[in-house]
Amino acid sequence: MTRIASAAVLFAAIVAQAAAPADRAPARDWFFDNVYGRRPAAAEKAKARFSEADPPRETKDGAAIRRRVKVDYTGPLGSGSFTFLAYIPKSAAPVPAAILLCNRPGVMPLDDDDGKETSAFWPREEILGRGYAAIAFYLSDLASETYRSETALTSGVFKAFGPKYAERKPSDWGVLSAWAWGASRVMDWIERTQELDAKKVMVVGHSRGGKCALVAGIADERFAMVCANDSGCGGAKLNKMNLPKSEPWDAFRHWGVGYWFAAGYERVFCNGADKSAPYDQDDWLALVSPRILCVGSAAADDWAGPEAECAAVKSAEAAWWRDGAPENVQYGVREGGHGLELEDWRRYLDFADARWRGRTVVVDGNDSAAIQRALDAQERPLTVVIPKGVYNVTSTLRVGSHTTIKAHPEAWLVLNGGLRRRAGDILLSNTDRRTLEIMGPSPR
Repeated sequence: MTRIASAAVLFAAIVAQAAAPADRAPARDWFFDNVYGRRPAAAEKAKARFSEADPPRETKDGAAIRRRVKVDYTGPLGSGSFTFLAYIPKSAAPVPAAILLCNRPGVMPLDDDDGKETSAFWPREEILGRGYAAIAFYLSDLASETYRSETALTSGVFKAFGPKYAERKPSDWGVLSAWAWGASRVMDWIERTQELDAKKVMVVGHSRGGKCALVAGIADERFAMVCANDSGCGGAKLNKMNLPKSEPWDAFRHWGVGYWFAAGYERVFCNGADKSAPYDQDDWLALVSPRILCVGSAAADDWAGPEAECAAVKSAEAAWWRDGAPENVQYGVREGGHGLELEDWRRYLDFADARWRGRTVVVDGNDSAAIQRALDAQERPLTVVIPKGVYNVTSTLRVGSHTTIKAHPEAWLVLNGGLRRRAGDILLSNTDRRTLEIMGPSPR
């Protein structure tokens, strides 16, 4: 008998250390008190007003409706507004939506007409073609990106809700939280728009936008899915992993963008203090559970630290296993450098399709026949979850295309060496000779 752990064969995870559900409130409080900041009560209670900045019009050869929406808000110190674009595919039923937190105004004009080519940063044709609404707004419309804290923290929503710059306390909100506040106002609009399914909304961000997507999704649990792309330090990257080429916390202070975070973040994270902090970014990611989380990296993006982003997800996965939703977390890495590419979008949309339009089957039994019954489900995309346990594998497992296998770190496959084998026998075979996808934790 040869006993082989799923870690060595297919899809194992490291033994994770993420907090159990009952223990997550202290972690959440710590992150908002020390890293991302607390929003003023007036901002949390603010009621936004929505109006059409332009008349809605058909686009994409009549297949979708383009709407540009103005959001007005008022606080104790003043008022302000921002706009967002929404492309909504025509459908008999409400459709899911993807909100891009756009931090690249020079790369991706938001007012493209049908005749203009869209960028990979916001590939509306791809999103609409999947049957999702494509929504985006500029982060800088909520708070300026000036590399001067006294300018950023007195612009946009700060002008309405404060605090006044000279009166900031260590736990007061930073710009990441202000941008995320804008995403929640877009969510308010989605909830009152009958063409959209408010239960199936993903928030997507890249780089500092990826850090913001995590803040938005953790602060506002109405977001069903969070996608953090190349988010690096202060996002999905572990602080305690030593990666000399990756972005350090001190860089934010050096570049003058410490205003992204809480006013007192330097005390907790700079000058090496992050290595002894009571929590790390895996604890931050675990706060998304049991909702859907996608973390994306680029192999050549040393500054964002893809190895530490991967490690954070693998550690945080324990939270999803404890919550009974292990299929709802994914890490992916592509070739290339820092950017939000079409490949990234396709991975996020594929995962959303699997979660919202596919089927998940949990293996019921302890042998290869039980695993095969789960794999034989006809619906696609299909996710097969292998719980903790020992499984006696006596025959080749036949896996169809568009299938994901997710195994518990303590799921063991026992290959029965007592059976006669023929040349060419293998553990897995693709039943339709098309693409086989096995996604899950990497080996230790």
